[in-house]
Amino acid sequence: MQADEQVPGTIASDAAVGDAAGGPLHGDPGEGHTSKTVDQSLTALRMLAVQMGGLVIDQVASAVRALLTRDTRLAETVVSREPMVNTYDSRIDRETLEFIALQQPVASDLRMVRALARTALELERVGDESKKIARAIPKTAAVPPMPSASVRIASDA
Repeated sequence: MQADEQVPGTIASDAAVGDAAGGPLHGDPGEGHTSKTVDQSLTALRMLAVQMGGLVIDQVASAVRALLTRDTRLAETVVSREPMVNTYDSRIDRETLEFIALQQPVASDLRMVRALARTALELERVGDESKKIARAIPKTAAVPPMPSASVRIASDA
């Protein structure tokens, strides 16, 4: 081994890679860990949050579209999919707690996991609001639908 080579896991190599002041080890949450299990768990949690976010975005868009067009079938679909949002929230909450308990994460990973749990909670609240919009649609049946230009703009956003 050359004198200028560094062995992974030694203090000298760790200092070259990053430090506690926010170097590469603690900067980007997407960077790898020495533990493959931690990486896999964080990736799985992120993917759950992304899937939940996609569902919630679709719920909001569908609820607004149903309101603008007075589409009761679409409104029923929004209401029927709301339990899926709750399931994602419960699963993310459970899996973040398991991650904290089993992996004993470092500070940056702990912050990421807490952010994911809080994000899931907020997404669940948005899903509840979408359901409220959808439930109001049968009450608005007597009101004529919005002009088609408004529907096109709302669905494209």
